[in-house]
Formats: sequence, C-alpha cells, structure tokens
Amino acid sequence: VKANASAASCWTVIKGNVYDLTKWIDQHPGGSGAIKSLCGTDGTAGFLGQHEGKSKPASRLSGYLLGPLAK
Repeated sequence: VKANASAASCWTVIKGNVYDLTKWIDQHPGGSGAIKSLCGTDGTAGFLGQHEGKSKPASRLSGYLLGPLAK
C-alpha cells in the first residue's frame, strides 16, 4: 500500500481492506484532495470521519476493493 501513495497509483486501507482509489480521485464530489490525502495510508479514520453510517459512500467504495490487507 505504501508504494501506491500518489495520484498516479492511489491505494488505501479502510477497515482492513485495500482499495485502489486511483480512478476515483478526480470524480470525488468533495474534491481530489480528500482522496489524495488517503493515498498510501490507512485511510480508515478519514473515511469514517466523513462517511460513517452512510450507505452511498460505502457502496461506491466497494467497487474499488482489491482485497484484505495481508499482514
């Protein structure tokens, strides 16, 4: 995940799962900066801080799932 820390390749971890958000960066309604800040990191706190309990963001996020984080 750390190797994918740019807008050209943006992976993040949310609740133990890895997501490739590269294609979502320029589509995010809250602006690209909100996604760029998650690239290469555990974005759980950032995502939940904005979207916890909301079904639309969680549903959209599922389309970018790569799989569970390997430890």
